[in-house]
Amino acid sequence: MSLVTTRSGAFASVALLGLVSVPLVVKFTARAAAVAVVESQGAATASVASLDVALTRAGLDPRTLAAAGVSGAQVSALTAAAAAHLAQAPDALRSADQAYAQARVEHDALERKVASGLASPGEIASLASARAALDSARALRVSRLSALYEAGASVLSSDQRTRLSTLRANAGKPGPIEFKVVERTEAEWLSLRKALANERISAQCGDQPHAGCQSLLSSARSNASVAAAKSACDTNLAAIQSAWSTAVGG
Repeated sequence: MSLVTTRSGAFASVALLGLVSVPLVVKFTARAAAVAVVESQGAATASVASLDVALTRAGLDPRTLAAAGVSGAQVSALTAAAAAHLAQAPDALRSADQAYAQARVEHDALERKVASGLASPGEIASLASARAALDSARALRVSRLSALYEAGASVLSSDQRTRLSTLRANAGKPGPIEFKVVERTEAEWLSLRKALANERISAQCGDQPHAGCQSLLSSARSNASVAAAKSACDTNLAAIQSAWSTAVGG
């Protein structure tokens, strides 16, 4: 009898746990979404609190400017042009950030609910519109940053703007910044990533790097545009950083 009672109590506990698990999951998901909104909006507010952060997000940070061949003397005009652009609509970027953060939270929460099997037919149907809203908000934010970039870059020469545009497009690609002044196919970027990883790991382990990887890196580093960007960073970065910090009040 005691054994039966114990088993019955165990089954009852398991059943009770099953009953409360779904509400707990839903409650946790809602709380996580609420926290994400607060954190995302806080990040959005901070992102435009200072000119230096806005410029960096737009791809106009000191290292990128140095690799593009911008001189320290040009930084003042560039930052002034960017600041003037922001002053025309001081809340535009902030609003775009907040709209994106809100759309991202709403989309992700709905997507998780649909994936969990707990969504209603109406919620399942609304996922497509939530995804479209997220895409629209993302595009608006990209547009705001691109407009800031164009305002700052407008004071540069045509060649500098071309290099800067390539660097900005390749911002997420692997390797030191000077490698990003050259357009490459996805296959070439992948090969470069592998070669850099082989070089780095070999150095850490005290081994000889792969000959083919070294040949690829040697060829990449000897490219005229890459070499010029590397030289410009080595020569001008300190002056650009100083002028940039002074101009943005950092």
